[in-house]
Amino acid sequence: MKTASLYAIFILTLFPSLVSSQVTKTEVLAIFHKYVTLNNDFVNSVAENSPTRDSYNDLRRAVEAYAEDVYNRILKDAKSIICNNGDGQLLSEYFQVIIKTRNSADEYPTFILGDIFICQSKLFIAEFKELSNEEKMIIYDTVEWGFKNVTWKKENAIPNYSSLNETLANLKNDIN
Repeated sequence: MKTASLYAIFILTLFPSLVSSQVTKTEVLAIFHKYVTLNNDFVNSVAENSPTRDSYNDLRRAVEAYAEDVYNRILKDAKSIICNNGDGQLLSEYFQVIIKTRNSADEYPTFILGDIFICQSKLFIAEFKELSNEEKMIIYDTVEWGFKNVTWKKENAIPNYSSLNETLANLKNDIN
């Protein structure tokens, strides 16, 4: 755990805006990339001919610490960039992070995806249609869970809830 904490401190020195202000798109993309890389290293350590059990545990702790201390911290900023700027490239990259880290049990990224669907449903649909069927299924399952969670008991407070809910249900039809 000591290594993971030192790693988080190192990342925070590289990206000081994680502590002080909104993160830039470039920083978000770098953090996405690093999280996917760490996760891939962890997943690969489970494979046959994998490193020692200690190495596996170190990698697991490192990816969990990075997710909690760095990745999850920037998701609200990523959401703001996507929602405020209609940034399809960032949304597409976020889809890829979700797909490549689907082994994670962390629900927070699903909530962010649900929020993004609410604020940019047309952009979401456009980027969703660019995915392969396998990728669509992963993203659909993720956004469906996230949307249900972020709207639970708030349905009446979201002006276009019924329309969004119907649009989400119709997305499943795009999966062959």
